[in-house]
Amino acid sequence: MHLTIIPRPGTISRDILVFEKSCTVLTVPESLKTNVDEIRGEVAERFAEIISGRIGMYSALLLCNENGEGSFYVVFYDEPMKIGYASITGKELPISRMLISSIDKEFGVVVADEIAFTDEGAPASISDITSNPQDYYYKLVKIDARLREISVKLVAEGHENATVGVL
Repeated sequence: MHLTIIPRPGTISRDILVFEKSCTVLTVPESLKTNVDEIRGEVAERFAEIISGRIGMYSALLLCNENGEGSFYVVFYDEPMKIGYASITGKELPISRMLISSIDKEFGVVVADEIAFTDEGAPASISDITSNPQDYYYKLVKIDARLREISVKLVAEGHENATVGVL
């Protein structure tokens, strides 16, 4: 898989952006590990003074929801990361966005200062999600739903079997 580095429009070469987002964290697939290692080397070489020479030895992919659109990042951190949902703070580097030609998606690059995983989703109803699905892309939600269902089966005239189930 070939990786092309494309300059990000409107950035000054050494500007860094504060990164504070909640995102889905995924492991880097085998097919991208070499590319991610190349990016790590470029970050260490070009931004050593900005990141105080510290770039985490662990990496992951971030899938974030920004205004109903998915945004994608490669993140570097000092500690192993699990798959899940987390709040990430750190630095988004102006190095560029990486274009992976086979899937045509852009990835930003983040050096994380802190990653806090959570198991508790934001409350949402099924009707909220179905009426505005773009608001819930790559988000962890907690759905509290109840369904009461009554089934009636007529066995013989005048005799009914009723069952009740609660979900």
